[in-house]
Amino acid sequence: SVTLSTQGPVSADQAVLLLEAALQANGLQIARDTRGVYHIGRPDAIKGIVPAMRQSGGAGPLPPGYGAIVVPLKYIGAVEMASILQPMAGPGAVLRIDPVRNMLVLAGTRNQAEGWLDLVSTFDVDMLKGMSVGVFPLKHITTTEVEAALRLLNSGTAAGASTPAAGTTPTGAAAVTPASFSAIGAFRMLPIARINSV
Repeated sequence: SVTLSTQGPVSADQAVLLLEAALQANGLQIARDTRGVYHIGRPDAIKGIVPAMRQSGGAGPLPPGYGAIVVPLKYIGAVEMASILQPMAGPGAVLRIDPVRNMLVLAGTRNQAEGWLDLVSTFDVDMLKGMSVGVFPLKHITTTEVEAALRLLNSGTAAGASTPAAGTTPTGAAAVTPASFSAIGAFRMLPIARINSV
């Protein structure tokens, strides 16, 4: 027997959400089948009911209840996104990882799914937005030398540079520190040795 009390009127959608929360507090779940009928029971029994598939990004909020949700990804790989979600979502939440179509199939309640979708939207972003890409042919130097020089500027440590002994002052290229270069982390360099370009 569960009694729900609100300070004011609630919509039908909110009422089902409140019911779902009250059921969860008592170890029960609510799930909707493909015909739109809601079933209430223990989690192990509910999993035997074929849930109506839900897709993120559709019009309106997700329907309430436990069920599977298809999450298409745009900018991040399905395998990488699953590795981010699994520690927080718990066992059994990630039903399928589809790297071919770049999507995940998750299973959980509406509250859980909305939390996972917030996390997905945080990581599934266009990393190239606002960035510029340029190809620079080299004439008098190799891609390896340019890569070493840019790594020095980007991290403050040249490839193969030795760390100065205690009490000594670094000289030459090793004297450049990350704090003295304002573009640290702002660029990435990919060498293209075949055409001697970066």
